[in-house]
Amino acid sequence: GEVLKVAEVRVWSIARDDNAATPGIATTFDTFLSGAPRPASLLALYAFDAAVGVGVDGSVYKRNLGVLVSDVEDLPSADLALQGFVYTVPTLTVAVAESSLAYPGSDACVRVGLKSDVDLGPGTEIAIFNLGGLRPLPPLVPISSAYATEGRWDAGRATLTVPLTTSHVHAGAWLNLSFSVILPLGDSPPRILSVQARDGSSLSYGDAEAVEGRTSLLGPVLASSPLNPDGSCPTPALAAAPYWAAATCPTLYACPEESLSGQGACACSALCPSGAWKRPPASMASAQDAWENSLLITGSTTLAGVDNTVSVSLQPDREIPAGSVLTLSGLTSSFSADREAGGLCAITGACFLQLAGPGAATFELFSGSWEQASGTLLLTLAAPIRPDAPTQFTFVLQNPSLQQPAVFPLVSVSGPVPFPPVRACGGVLEVQESGAVFAAAHVTETTCVPCQSNRLTFALEPAVALSVNSSITVSGLSGSLSPAGIIPLAGPDKHLFVDGLGRWEAGALVAVLAQAVPQSTQLQLSFSLHNHRHPQPPRTPLVALRVPEFHPPGAPAPPAVRVSGAVLSFAAEDAAHNATAGAQWMATEWE
Repeated sequence: GEVLKVAEVRVWSIARDDNAATPGIATTFDTFLSGAPRPASLLALYAFDAAVGVGVDGSVYKRNLGVLVSDVEDLPSADLALQGFVYTVPTLTVAVAESSLAYPGSDACVRVGLKSDVDLGPGTEIAIFNLGGLRPLPPLVPISSAYATEGRWDAGRATLTVPLTTSHVHAGAWLNLSFSVILPLGDSPPRILSVQARDGSSLSYGDAEAVEGRTSLLGPVLASSPLNPDGSCPTPALAAAPYWAAATCPTLYACPEESLSGQGACACSALCPSGAWKRPPASMASAQDAWENSLLITGSTTLAGVDNTVSVSLQPDREIPAGSVLTLSGLTSSFSADREAGGLCAITGACFLQLAGPGAATFELFSGSWEQASGTLLLTLAAPIRPDAPTQFTFVLQNPSLQQPAVFPLVSVSGPVPFPPVRACGGVLEVQESGAVFAAAHVTETTCVPCQSNRLTFALEPAVALSVNSSITVSGLSGSLSPAGIIPLAGPDKHLFVDGLGRWEAGALVAVLAQAVPQSTQLQLSFSLHNHRHPQPPRTPLVALRVPEFHPPGAPAPPAVRVSGAVLSFAAEDAAHNATAGAQWMATEWE
């Protein structure tokens, strides 16, 4: 039957649990009347049973009835008033900012360091102004901080608002915020940012539209820097100041899990972080939602030594004009030898890398080069690459013969609208299982004259030791008049094969080893076929190796390696006419 009454209400600027609040329960209102210091985070202490009250700011009032006053028209610097008490907003005692060097159209890291004279708790919002004129940002922007994870982007006001979500920031402690923006395509002059700290219950600088109450951040930011003379990026250096020491700047998109390289680095990260190759998703539930990657490269196979169709899809955020040169580099370890388009060799032919797909017509047909050592492909644009749809094309590289992890190529553009090297999402030229394949394979022939006996010689270098009963199959030799059956082998190594014979059928010859052959041995497989009477394009044969240790009975067929050189191209008149059967074919070699 006892009636309980509330003795007092205390208002704090930070969240306090029972453990934090219990020690102060015994501290009564009278303690502050006697001049005891008030904790910085205590906004007000209100006694409900006092006939005469004294506010924390020293104001005296009568008849304390516990009424909260919400009319603050005459209190422009506050949005909460207690009877006899008004809390005035705190001051940001330190406000500094710096950004990384970045070229026009690329990502720039912005870092902000703040100190307040009072504690700032969860729910406090930090509004950062003067971010207009940048490339579009998504509604939610990732934030790197101990106190926040994301910010809300207001494109109309060019403002990023960051709510604090975790533990409170003590008075005088550093509040560090890092985030990324995308610079405009043109020059970006330096600018001074301003900031506000707003609390939904007790802290406010008033109307967010008003300039009054904002604190300017020390240090100009977001000035663009041109590319270095060699086309590389400006050094993205940041001062080693204590308020952002060891802080990281988040990227504006998350990498898919399958895009992580073996070294643990994000494969779609950039040497020069660039907004040119990414788009925000249509809708976002979290700032951690992945942006749409608009620069993707994938391969078609992980088998050793076989032709690998590399697919490229790219969609920049700006137009790349005709005449520009697109460079794909870092495609190292491929078996594909150096190639140069021009003359009778088109980029779409086997004499080059067989470009295909809807976007192949974007490039000059007879302008391109491939360098095996550096894994660099150069293509010249015959038409612009537009930003409103992806440009997709494929080309063919031969996989390496031994097991290796994927390589992650770089993409760059030189010309009127330059793009420095950016790491593409997706790895290629991965060989998951080396198997028994050849480190080198080459073919020659003795004649191109129709209706003549033509000796074919395959010069092979096995990448593994070959045991007895290993079989070698050469295929893709269609167009011969030789009938199916057992045919004799020739050359200095014929004794290495069972009875010195091979089985010929359907454009393929199979020969079985009678002796073991050490790894990397130079091995010759020679035999003769009867050339056809009619002209035909040259054949680029394949060679496959089945070793019992690698391919037991019932195992999948071993991978076939495309050899260098081409054969069985018959000329109706003179063999010299058949040196190049067409722009898309390799030149025939003969003795």
